[in-house]
Amino acid sequence: MSEIVLPGDAVGVVEEYLGEGLVYEHNGVLRAAAVGFVHRDASKHLLKVVRSGRTPSVPTKGDVVYGVVSDAKPKMVVVDIVSMDKKVFQPPFTALLPISMISTERVESADSLYTESDIVIAKVESTSSPFILSTKGSEFGVILARCRNCGSMLESDTKILICPNCGAKDRRKLSSNYILKRHGGVSKSGESFGNNRKDS
Repeated sequence: MSEIVLPGDAVGVVEEYLGEGLVYEHNGVLRAAAVGFVHRDASKHLLKVVRSGRTPSVPTKGDVVYGVVSDAKPKMVVVDIVSMDKKVFQPPFTALLPISMISTERVESADSLYTESDIVIAKVESTSSPFILSTKGSEFGVILARCRNCGSMLESDTKILICPNCGAKDRRKLSSNYILKRHGGVSKSGESFGNNRKDS
């Protein structure tokens, strides 16, 4: 039976498999770029996450995209745009999320609200190289994050994130569609990763 995976789930390593389809590589680890089914062919060393949909075009201003944080600094977050309209960009587009575009509220440090490997939903504000993103608005921000201590998936409990494994608490600029809810709930966004949304 094919394994169901969520965005950001580790599905293999580059030493063992060549990733195809809705798969991206980060620090040698192959991860799912969307909700889908993972298929592994050990004899051919191929791994792919499958989901139907048309090939996306290049993001334009106003588009809603999904990305993976590759670096977070005090004033800027670097995001790899991996998905739009239910399909993956391979290779991903590099984008910047300036501290001024993170929230409508004052942000002291960008790396306090984002960290490497966070999965985010954002709006494209500029298509000049590199892309400029915004996560202002309740729908935008982190939709899936891992614990900074143990690497487990964090669960949302109102405005904070809690690790079900080690109990650590953390903060992010959360999207209202964060996928994993406390006490086992799963957001509907887990079924629609890659769908466009309008800012509220």
